[in-house]
Parts: sequence; C-alpha cells; structure tokens
Amino acid sequence: MKKLLSLLLLAFVAGACTEDESSPEPQPVPEPQPEALTQPAPVQTEVTENTLSVAWEAVEGAVGYVYTLQYRNEHGAVTPIVAETETSELTASFQELVPATEYTLRIKARGDGETTLDSAWAELRATTQSPAYLSGPWVEFEVSYAERNSYYCTIDVTFTPNDKTTAYYASCVYSSYFDDDPDNPDFIPNTEEDMINYLLAQKPVADNHMTDTSWGYAYDFILAVVGVDAEGNPGKLHWKQLRTMDRPSTGGSEQSEASVRIQHVVINSGELEGAPESCFAAVYRFEPVDGARTFRYEDGYYAGDFAKKEPSAWRDYFTNLSNAYGEGYDGYYSGWKSSTLLESSDGLYYYDVTFWDASMAGETYEVIYMAFDEAGVPGAPGSYTVTLPDELPAITVPENESSTDLLRAANAALQRQPRTVCIPFRH
Repeated sequence: MKKLLSLLLLAFVAGACTEDESSPEPQPVPEPQPEALTQPAPVQTEVTENTLSVAWEAVEGAVGYVYTLQYRNEHGAVTPIVAETETSELTASFQELVPATEYTLRIKARGDGETTLDSAWAELRATTQSPAYLSGPWVEFEVSYAERNSYYCTIDVTFTPNDKTTAYYASCVYSSYFDDDPDNPDFIPNTEEDMINYLLAQKPVADNHMTDTSWGYAYDFILAVVGVDAEGNPGKLHWKQLRTMDRPSTGGSEQSEASVRIQHVVINSGELEGAPESCFAAVYRFEPVDGARTFRYEDGYYAGDFAKKEPSAWRDYFTNLSNAYGEGYDGYYSGWKSSTLLESSDGLYYYDVTFWDASMAGETYEVIYMAFDEAGVPGAPGSYTVTLPDELPAITVPENESSTDLLRAANAALQRQPRTVCIPFRH
C-alpha cells in the first residue's frame, strides 16, 4: 500500500514539473501610435497697404501645410478671406487686402495619418499699412431729388473733378452708420480713412453723374466722394450730411400682391468651402411670385415674433432703410437683407445661407420677409418657420444633380456674404 502511494506521489510531481516547464503564450507587441506634428511658426516677411506675405520653417515629418486667412471684426465675428488652402511651399502671399486692417493667418502642418497626425493650428496676426493721403485731388458735387413712387425717391448727383483727378469714387451711405456731426473730422466709430477705404472698394463713377433710386423720403444720409490721381493715390475726402426730400402728400398706403416663396435645407457647415466648422448651415432658396421684383428678409427671430406685431409695423421695418443695419427692431437683430445682394443662378431663384451654433440643436426660429413689385410697392409681410435638427447632420456626398446645384448655390452665397460665422440664438 505504501508503495502504491509513493508511485502516485511521484507521478503527480512529474506532471507538475512538466506543466511548469512549458513555455508561456507570446503576448502581442503594441503598435506605435502616431503623434501630432510640431506647429509651424509663421512670420511676417512683407506687408503693404494691400498685400501680406508670410513664411515658416519646414516642420519635420510634414507632408504639406494648410493655411487660411481670416478677418475678425470688433464684435468677434470671423470672416474667411481665403478659404483653407493646401500647399507644399513654405510661403504664402495675399493680395487685394484692405489698408490699416488686422488679419489672422492660421496654419497647420499635415501628417501622413499613419505615423504622424496634423499639428495644432498656429496663428499670426498682421496689420496692413495705412495709406498715405494727399491734399487733393478734390471732387465737388451738386445734389437734386425727384419723386420715384410712394416709398422711394431718386437722388441725382453731378460731380466736377479738378485737374488732378483721373478717376473718383462716390457713394451714398446711411448717416447714423458713420457720424451725426459733419463738422467733426473724427468719425465715431469710423474715421475719414475708413470712409475712403470703403469708397475705393466700389466701382469708379462714370460720366460725372450718379443716380441712386433706393432711398426713402426724409432720410438723413452722407454723400462722400474721393478722387484718385494719375498714380492711383487717393486725395482728400469730400463729404456732406444731407437729407432726402419729404414724402409726397398723397399715396403711401398701397399694397401689392407681391410675395415670395421660401424653401430651405439644413446641412452641416462642413459641406461648404470656407465655412466655419461644426455649425448648422441653413440654406435658403427664395422664389419671388405674384409680380414680386425684389424682396427683403431677416432670419433668427423667436417663434411667434411675427404675430406679436401688426403687419403695418413690419411694413415700416422693411421699408425703413436704416433697419438694414439692425437699428430699428429693439436693437437685437442684425438687419434685413435684400434680394439685390443674393445670388441668383437663373434670374428666378435666389440663394442665401446662415450659420447657427451647434448649441441651437432642436431650436425653432422664424424667417420674416416682405416682397416689392416693379413699382416698389410692398406686398403683405410674411413669416416662414425653420426648426433645426436635434444634432448636426453628417457630411455627405451629393446624391443627385439637384443636391449638387443647391451646394453650388450655397457656396456662391457663402463667398458673397460677410456674415460667415456661427451665431447663437438671439435674445
């Protein structure tokens, strides 16, 4: 019996030793994770009144670079001046910039996606040079007015340039947008240099004559003109604060049948070139109907705002030119936009786009509008309701030609408008 127990014990020990001597299973070796590249360090190399050049050192491991040029206004709204652009160069140059204006260059190094990742964005702020102004050339002007219809009058201006002037630029601008004291040369918030820059961005005046038919009766405005000499240097600004003629005693109560039909689609802002990231993009298509020649609209009102005011109040709002600057509706809104400024692909449909912050998911707002017939008589004001999705739509490839046309029109609208920034819901 003792011998049997001994044999069993030996067999157990032998089996245990066999298991201990066996090799462990090999463990997988973790693959190295890609790391983000170092940020580029852009530096300003040359700047003039209208141009800017920058350069940066090569980033080790980068397969290329992506840059964009932006303008940020005093309220923080960001406008892409140059959309995101890929390059393999170590320099970038920008033309046709506005003098005395600060721009922000954003740039990142691109990784290959396998061993390296894109770097974080680096920023460089640069300000274009202020222009040198001359004491001349000078351009004089005379102003007269004529009746157009019950809502708008005509401003006629005749210019007389001096012998130094080879071209000149002029415009009528709403008075309170600049300054209420024409004897004060220091505009608040704008300066005379700001006004000159604004004028030089327009087309030159032809035939020493200018006609503006879009002004209402009894409105204050500023008429400003600047001449340019043979070398292209702007001269002294000539400007006056004026007032259009009083409204005729008859008329003013007509209402036309003009209206507008609105359709919309909400997409991810990533579908549009140069748009801000991670926003709702509300793309509108407007169709003037029932004799409508033009229309004006504004979006972002709270649901129910349209019903809170009488139609006559909205008629006053959309016929008052000052409200294009958001000055006439409790101070909360950015101002209406006109179909004359919207993209039209075939003379019938007009397109525009507004970006809303992702925090507005699920919110409902109103688009309020009013159309005008060929004689400028307004139709009944109306409203259109938009409800944003509960989450940002995915970025997709257009499914058909109709979708492609819509994105093309939205991209055209985006390149045209300055308001390319995600905005939260209005208060």
